Amino acid sequence: MPMIASVMRVINRRFDYDEIGPFSQNAALFAPGAKLDVGALSLPSSKITKAFQAYVDQFPKGLQEVLRGSIYYALSAKPPIPISFAWAPGYSFELAIWEPECGLTIMLKGPMPKELKAGKKQAAAA
Repeated sequence: MPMIASVMRVINRRFDYDEIGPFSQNAALFAPGAKLDVGALSLPSSKITKAFQAYVDQFPKGLQEVLRGSIYYALSAKPPIPISFAWAPGYSFELAIWEPECGLTIMLKGPMPKELKAGKKQAAAA
C-alpha cells in the first residue's frame, strides 16, 4: 500500500496543471499499440517503477489498454488535459474514469500487492 500511495503522489504531480504541458511531449509513449509502460510516467526509482509495473501488469489487458488510451488522450489533447490518479483497495481489479471540465480522474482499484502474492501462493499449493 505505501508503494502505491507514493506512486500516485508522483504521477499526480506529473499530470497536474503545472507540469502537464511539458510532460505532454511524452504522448507518443502511450500511443495506440504501445505497451503500458509505467516507467514512462517518470517514476523516481527503479524499485518503485518495477513494483508498480508488476502490479499494473496484473490488471486485465482490457483495463490496461483503457488506462493507456486515457493517458494518451489527455497528453495528446490541445491543450493537454490534467489527470488526477487515485487508488483504492478492492477485491478485484477495476478502473473508473470520469471527465469533468477540470480534467480526467482515473481511479484504479485492486487487491493490495501483498494479497496478490498470498493468493498466488495459495493457488500454487492447491
